[in-house]
Amino acid sequence: MQHVNIQQNFTHVVEADEFLSLSSEQLVRLIPSDELTVLSEEKVFECMVCWVKHDSDSRKCILAQLLDHVRLLLTSESGTLKSVEAYRPNTGVWTTIADMHLPRKNLGVVEFERLLYAVSGRDGLSILDPVELYNPIINTWTMLGASMNVPRCYGEAVAIDRPSNI
Repeated sequence: MQHVNIQQNFTHVVEADEFLSLSSEQLVRLIPSDELTVLSEEKVFECMVCWVKHDSDSRKCILAQLLDHVRLLLTSESGTLKSVEAYRPNTGVWTTIADMHLPRKNLGVVEFERLLYAVSGRDGLSILDPVELYNPIINTWTMLGASMNVPRCYGEAVAIDRPSNI
């Protein structure tokens, strides 16, 4: 299939078997495209998950790379995220984890030292500054005492591993 045809007819193309046979390189070029005709980014995410599940043994190893190209900040514009699902690469299964304390959308998320941080976002009414920490060992979210200096949404989050003496 031609790349332009896929972009313009994405919602129809993803229903065809040909979509599941795209290479990872083709999918990585397709999903971040600004020319992609799709009602919501959630559809892109759902299709990417479907593509991975179609051959999870060989595709689960590139899931993180694919997630980098899905604009998750543009999903669930009408709702907020409190309930969370986590992908377990070792099993190839999505599982529901504990709910966050604050429902959020348009948040930043980062993993550092096997813990997940949910940063800022919106609760539907206001822009948030709190940070929550998810510990997968005990399946719990904890509100951190340190909030962001400035409330924000549509943010990105990064973890910087620096020596403890700095």
